[in-house]
Amino acid sequence: MAEQPDFEEPNKKWTGADLIIPVAAIAFTIYYFSTIWNAPWTAQVSAFFVGAILMTLCAVFFLLFALQWRSGQADFSFGRVIDPASAIPKRL
Repeated sequence: MAEQPDFEEPNKKWTGADLIIPVAAIAFTIYYFSTIWNAPWTAQVSAFFVGAILMTLCAVFFLLFALQWRSGQADFSFGRVIDPASAIPKRL
């Protein structure tokens, strides 16, 4: 008998949930930049240095996510956050 090939979809990583923290980090960094305008220049330099590092790391993460998503290895799904539905009240 001939073996039938496996036509299942390859397992994709649910990486949509991994985007929550980088998006929140970018939002916080933008807020932080907006609040340091009246601070001394040394505090501004330090804040922009730390913020630039954080934005760079988030950009690298988004680039890697986009490459995985484009190649079909990743899925923009929030399954790890939502599943199982019975655990949602405990998480909140």
